[in-house]
Amino acid sequence: MDADTTAASSLKDLPVGGEVFARRSSGLVRAASTFDASLVNLYTATFPIMVSFLLGIVLPFYAGANIYLTLIIGTVLALPILVAYAVASSIMRRSGGDYVFISRVLHPALGFAANFVFVAFQVVFLTSSGYYFCLWCLSPLSRLLGVGLGSQSLLDFANTLLDPLSILIVSEIFVIGFGALFVLRPTRSILRIFRYTLPLSALGLLAFVLAMLVHSRTGLHANWDHYVQASGGVKGATAAAMASAKTNGFAIAGFSLGATVLAITWPSFSLPYYLGSAYFAGEVRSGRSAQLLAGPITALVAVVGSLVLVGLSLGRLGADFLGSVAAADPASMGLSGSPTYMEVAAGSSGNTVLGILIIIGFGSWLIPTVPMSLLIMTRCMFGWSMDRVALRSWPRSVPGRTRPTSRS
Repeated sequence: MDADTTAASSLKDLPVGGEVFARRSSGLVRAASTFDASLVNLYTATFPIMVSFLLGIVLPFYAGANIYLTLIIGTVLALPILVAYAVASSIMRRSGGDYVFISRVLHPALGFAANFVFVAFQVVFLTSSGYYFCLWCLSPLSRLLGVGLGSQSLLDFANTLLDPLSILIVSEIFVIGFGALFVLRPTRSILRIFRYTLPLSALGLLAFVLAMLVHSRTGLHANWDHYVQASGGVKGATAAAMASAKTNGFAIAGFSLGATVLAITWPSFSLPYYLGSAYFAGEVRSGRSAQLLAGPITALVAVVGSLVLVGLSLGRLGADFLGSVAAADPASMGLSGSPTYMEVAAGSSGNTVLGILIIIGFGSWLIPTVPMSLLIMTRCMFGWSMDRVALRSWPRSVPGRTRPTSRS
């Protein structure tokens, strides 16, 4: 039990049936440090995956969009949201996130409605973790190993991993496995998952940088052609992708402000979400500056990392090459799906070990998504329960239950 989270002393003079939302001791322990909060935010927004949207969607389908400017404008628009959440969770250091802020500042019904929609989104998001882990990590990893070891079985298994049954199994392992861990272990153990994953993520990013710097653009393209051909694809995959992309209407265009602004949609799936720590603010033991460091500052660091990834990808591989690979029909290269920029980097590295590190590192950004969602959802529900929002709607006739006489 943590005495810092109690508001019991403020309840002594409240009349029965009062309309003020105040909390008794929550029983929560301040198990999270500022570093833990920053890691949760980092993996909530997952900036390397955001770059995948920029290079895999914006580059080929938003003709004339400047990716750097799209990213910078998106950051400027997201920062006020992040600062607002950081300040609010610093002042109202209670778990529950925007439910707490909105219910106290505007109206309890608005707070619950907004927070409930966010929880519903997290439930849906949980089901996607296994799909993307198969698509972006397990299948490319099996294909890369198949090429490196000359194993047709691994190449066939890469395609099997994209079957609906395989995706269902992996998704269930993610949700049930992390769910059981969440139930059986304390919060501090859950937060360690983010610390354990960070070295893998950092190593993968370092391997990506090395892969981009070791070879020239011509060498990278030649390595990619060899990788695709060895994996059962076509010969001359680069030329095949460019021909297919041209047929599909892809071409490098001059700068377009309209396309740049429209493209902000895609980084906005990531940039405003460096605020996961606000949902368990009652468990962050540092002072008021913790949320500012964990939210807006972490976001700015991640944006710098995103600019580096985009710069290396476009500078070393080329916008025409990456755009063509993303816009082309995957069948034109003999592939079952469009590869991410990370798989392109892994295949273009010409080194199996380096490629494995890149793929595992990229997949590691998906591993903490389930415990992160569970942490956020349970803390939102915890906020509702402390205000007895659900209890207030119970009929008086429910056996074994009595309607509360106070909102405290």
